[in-house]
Amino acid sequence: MLDERGVEDCNPPTGGFTRVELGYQIQNDSVADFVCVIWLVRDDGQVLAEARLPVSQYAQVGSSQRGASGTIRYDIPEIPLLDGGYSVNIELQGRRDGATYDHLNHAVRFHVVDKGGRGGLIDPGGVWSVVPTEQPVVGWPDQFIEHGKLEELREKYGLTAEAALEKARPYLVAMESRRMVLR
Repeated sequence: MLDERGVEDCNPPTGGFTRVELGYQIQNDSVADFVCVIWLVRDDGQVLAEARLPVSQYAQVGSSQRGASGTIRYDIPEIPLLDGGYSVNIELQGRRDGATYDHLNHAVRFHVVDKGGRGGLIDPGGVWSVVPTEQPVVGWPDQFIEHGKLEELREKYGLTAEAALEKARPYLVAMESRRMVLR
């Protein structure tokens, strides 16, 4: 595992760049069309993520490529894992038949350091925001209004009980659907 400078780092910070790098060399003529599978595994054995790359498509490896070699890189721009021990399992498989050419359990062991001291398993990478609920305006308009009978003016400006409730109903329904009570 490497950091953004290409230096080995088995203690990446949460949110930091991490690169998994694997060198390969084809030693058998039957290996021509293969996939690299990488699993991120928590120390308790729980598989957290799987990534697949059809290497032969990108490396332009064809039949009878004995001796062909290269480096497979898997970059994680911002590692989402929180504090804990993890490992990387790697497998090279036939792309068409799924045959296993090579498998490395715990190819790399590493420990993520979360300086924020948060609990859990991953940093979901979400962005917080607070949006105040828009309040319906139920009241006399902030303007000069004519004089007249109160009931007629309430009807004209939507200030009857029925009109006020109809205006507030969509906001009340929306608030109820996402309500969290703070006590």
